[in-house]
Amino acid sequence: MIHRFSPEILTLIQHIHHRYPALDLGRGEDWKLELDGVTSSLIPGKRPLVVRYMTPAQEAEGTIRRAESLLQAQTTATTAVLVIDPIRLGEYTAQAELICSSYCLIAGRDDIAQLRYRRRSLVLAAAEFVGGMQFDIVVISGLFDVRLGSFQSGHQLRRLLSLLYLAISRARGLVELHICETDGGLPEVLSSAVGNGTLWEATHPIH
Repeated sequence: MIHRFSPEILTLIQHIHHRYPALDLGRGEDWKLELDGVTSSLIPGKRPLVVRYMTPAQEAEGTIRRAESLLQAQTTATTAVLVIDPIRLGEYTAQAELICSSYCLIAGRDDIAQLRYRRRSLVLAAAEFVGGMQFDIVVISGLFDVRLGSFQSGHQLRRLLSLLYLAISRARGLVELHICETDGGLPEVLSSAVGNGTLWEATHPIH
């Protein structure tokens, strides 16, 4: 029995794990999850969502606007935007400056301590820095381009899957994945999750 995340999030984590079992994505102290045959003790929630954008600029703005909207709709829920590619964190920070009433930037592990002084704000972080943390709502964005043809595509795919696994498992109740069409589009591991109903895809922009 798992107590960290909803049944819907557990199903998505299991999907990624079973799609690439040889990669051992669950290695590491924080990720030691026995995924086969386990269930979640939490009440059922919403199915994880995919939202698509045409450009990286639209993706960064839309992600921050959506996360701010989710935060404002809650009274106590913790909300985080986790950027998979740390190089793109600056784009999201620029949008947070324009859009958010309050946000907490985690640009490195030394920044994590400041969260204890934040009663309620959007957390913005590179996914690689949030191991060991949990949030009620996680919006994931800024994925690597892992299309075939790049000499780095194999390495990038493994890194993408590892960070996706980490980021998704930071959420207790709701996960959204925001994707840019011109920067790689929807990776196969997520398109197959849409195909089997583990993820659902928004048919129009949401805010």
